[in-house]
Amino acid sequence: MTLTVRDVLQLETIQSGGPEVLAGASALDNAVRWVHIADISDVAPLLKGSELLLTSGLGLSPDEKQQRRYVSQLSKAGVAGVVMTLGWRFTEAPPALVAEAERRGLPLVTLRRAIPFVEVTERVHSEIISRQFVLLRKAEEIGRSFTELVLHGSGIGSLVDGLGQVVNKPVILENMSHQVVAFWDWAGHGTDETPTWEAHAREGHSNGSLPFHIEQWAPTGCAWTTIPLREEGWGRLHVLLAGSQLDEIDRLAIDRAAIAIALLLLSQRDAAQVVDQVGGDLIADILGGNVYSETDLFARARALGCDLRGRRLAALAIDADDFAGTIRRQQLDEAEIQQVKRTMLSVTRRAMADEGCIGISTIDSDEILAVVGVPDDGDLCEALDRLGRRIHELLPGRAGGLTGTVGVSRQAPTALGLAHAFEEAREAVLYGKSVRRGPGVYHFENLGVDSLILRLRDTAELSRFVESELGPLLDHDAKRSVHLMPTLQAYLDHGRNKSAAARALHLERRSLYHRLDKIAKLLGRDLQDMEMSTRLHVALKALAILRRGGSSTGNGAGSR
Repeated sequence: MTLTVRDVLQLETIQSGGPEVLAGASALDNAVRWVHIADISDVAPLLKGSELLLTSGLGLSPDEKQQRRYVSQLSKAGVAGVVMTLGWRFTEAPPALVAEAERRGLPLVTLRRAIPFVEVTERVHSEIISRQFVLLRKAEEIGRSFTELVLHGSGIGSLVDGLGQVVNKPVILENMSHQVVAFWDWAGHGTDETPTWEAHAREGHSNGSLPFHIEQWAPTGCAWTTIPLREEGWGRLHVLLAGSQLDEIDRLAIDRAAIAIALLLLSQRDAAQVVDQVGGDLIADILGGNVYSETDLFARARALGCDLRGRRLAALAIDADDFAGTIRRQQLDEAEIQQVKRTMLSVTRRAMADEGCIGISTIDSDEILAVVGVPDDGDLCEALDRLGRRIHELLPGRAGGLTGTVGVSRQAPTALGLAHAFEEAREAVLYGKSVRRGPGVYHFENLGVDSLILRLRDTAELSRFVESELGPLLDHDAKRSVHLMPTLQAYLDHGRNKSAAARALHLERRSLYHRLDKIAKLLGRDLQDMEMSTRLHVALKALAILRRGGSSTGNGAGSR
């Protein structure tokens, strides 16, 4: 849309003067911002650049040195070109003037016949204003189209496609790690720069802030700009020139596209933060018993884009393993700690999507809590187990090797039963960390008596029970190198089957019998008695939980 010297020379008024290009023919595409009429030799300081100078040459000195100085000053001032009418001062263009203009690459055009310069200025200025108006309208249209894409929730790919269709050149959007985020190429061209993109992106591109930069890069030139999000930028938007340069519309489109992408990224980030906040509030209300009807819960979930109606509902709790140790070893600051938690949340959401589940999830202290809606077909326990294993599989790779323990509740009988489901999921996590020593996936419905023990974990009664049942055996093992506790554990874990216990312990049966007799004498218990065996089995489970998690009482079996 830019008016050039070449365009001006095609005007009827100029053509009537018999124009002849004597110098600077290679620069006829110089942009013309304005037209200036002047016959003084010292006109250069009055110019701002990109003017087309109209002169009769009356103020021009016959001295060749002064003529060269005149051209030199005009060139330094950045004029687009000079149009001089012959016959007023010179019948032919001075050779020194022509030579200096050619050397400077400054278009010099002579007119054999005088023309009214006022008509030229009126016509050119009218054309410039008309083109600027068209350019502004086009800019408005382009900006509106990109804005509509953002407002209608289109993805970044749609914005990149839209830019590609305007400039009709390959477009690549990369992040700050030089990874290709989106790519567009016109149909049938067959260009795919993505395999070698990093080499391209790392070569040059030193200045890419708005407005954009253009750089020649084999095999094509490249125009690029930084996406203006954050001080250092979010990434860069590239247009491969593919053999042709950009016009003003193309440049406007790149500018508007970069801003639209930044707005989309910003809106997505803000929208995600709002959704996270609202989702966290809903889960907090579930935990606090502040949701009084299923209708209310389902309506609030739908507002978050999660329609839980017709789904089987359960709760998940995900707790990082040795989070404190990870923070200490990696010397994470508060921002980095929060980023790890957000990564755990992202992994949970990705896993739900991978397994065909929907849900609402949030960060609660150091845990991730999620309401999960499972499709109403297939085995619920298997579906939740797959989901838990998917989280367990994804997390280390996304969170720098960090693992997590996943607790899964039973199906909530109703939506209002989710508060209890969260208690179950958290108990399953506690079980995994206390007994099985995580990481892994643990279902509350598989806990059995352990769920009762977990609830008594921080009471003095549980420690006293363990001490009363296992005290003499604990004393024995504390003083001797050969421990008897593993023998009792294996015997009871294998349903009092001595042969199976001996194989598990890699002992001869005679040695096992000897140890069992010694245990029975120490405890004063008949190990064949069902009730005694049950009490001892429960005590062993409680001991494992107390030893793993510690005891708030600080005494008894938990402290041994």
